[in-house]
Amino acid sequence: MIKTRGNLQVRTLPKLTVSQLYPEERKEINLNTCGDPDCGNFGVSPDPVFDQFVGRGAEARRQAAGRTDPKIAAGFGFYTMSSVKDEERISKALNFHNAPAIWSDGRRLVCRHHQGASACKVGFALLSNHHFLDELERLRDNDGVLDGPRCGACGRRYLAAPDEFALNGTNGKDPKTKRPLGIRVIHKPCKGRRGSRFTVSKDHQGQRDREDNIKNLKMLVNGASINSIQRVLTCPRTGERAGMSRIYDRIFWLERTLLAFERAQLGKWRKDLERRGVLRHTRIAHDDIVLGINWETSADRRITALNCSASTDIQSGYVFRLDVDFDPRVDPVEAFKDAYLDENRRPKNLFGQYRNATQSFVAPLLHYQRPTGRFDEAAFFGACQSSLRLFAVQTADAFDGAPLPSDVQQAVAEARWFADAAELVGEEWFGLSEHPRDS
Repeated sequence: MIKTRGNLQVRTLPKLTVSQLYPEERKEINLNTCGDPDCGNFGVSPDPVFDQFVGRGAEARRQAAGRTDPKIAAGFGFYTMSSVKDEERISKALNFHNAPAIWSDGRRLVCRHHQGASACKVGFALLSNHHFLDELERLRDNDGVLDGPRCGACGRRYLAAPDEFALNGTNGKDPKTKRPLGIRVIHKPCKGRRGSRFTVSKDHQGQRDREDNIKNLKMLVNGASINSIQRVLTCPRTGERAGMSRIYDRIFWLERTLLAFERAQLGKWRKDLERRGVLRHTRIAHDDIVLGINWETSADRRITALNCSASTDIQSGYVFRLDVDFDPRVDPVEAFKDAYLDENRRPKNLFGQYRNATQSFVAPLLHYQRPTGRFDEAAFFGACQSSLRLFAVQTADAFDGAPLPSDVQQAVAEARWFADAAELVGEEWFGLSEHPRDS
């Protein structure tokens, strides 16, 4: 079917079944089932047997099959699927370079389990269980702040499996106290491999002035600026100021220390309740807020909006969390390369191959199928392009019109190539465009 979008003639892609697009299940959780506890499909995944009941006369054929199969008659595992109109995309590159295609980037399921004479009709959007668990792990570890040391060979975290690690000596000595500056740890399953033996030292070794840290904490709680903190930490005798990097190091050290203390206290409190057999009911208030972050550079004076989810204990007023939809561990450029380019720089993870009764065809991966679907992908691809193009421009400006050395020319050319690749994948293939932010 041909449709018109502006001045562009686009064709629609063949329809896909629920089984073809249903996200992979995980044993820990499955987000994509009916959410009504009173429904027979609560926690039940779609049954592929219902894929045959589509098109003209589908309901009559389903009723006929239900006369011999009570599960089909009751709609056990029966869901219908529809496209999300607000997520319409147009692909104009690669496979669709000569024939642009229009498609929907989301799918919605509606439960059709029969309760008496009526169907359930609870609807929900399909989501990725993998993305949910990745985001849950990020929030539990506070963006990796509390990950702790890990094996350099396999990446195994010490806090995840302390029994797999063993002490392996000390490293260095404090000239004043004569105590070791660090301890060596070895990951026993990786013994003999590079990176399996590493040193763990005390965090914030040279900046443990208790009085200064208390000042920092008070000023941060009261919303002081970084410049104000720098003025307070200025030495009154010499006038020497602490560098900005050191101030940020102190702030991050405070964050890690307080979060680790909170986690330890909550663990202690939980064990105490379990020992006493006390069941505590917690009533939680939730709210969503938007924080505006000032522009980063004078060349790009735009405010970045961060969506935050706040949760509070109603009885005590204790604020549990203020979680932001931003992962500071992700480098957009490296994430793009890992997700969509192989070792030979050829595209990957762009489409799925499907087959219906009459033909085989390809269709772009939907948001919950893509490796980057956990992010705001329009902003993700935009940030990837911006950082690469900015690098190329700033590098050329740094030489002030002088000829660039060959290695610099190669680096600039590669940055522009990757920026064009990100634009091709994000805008031309997946049809994503970054929403304009406030100026």
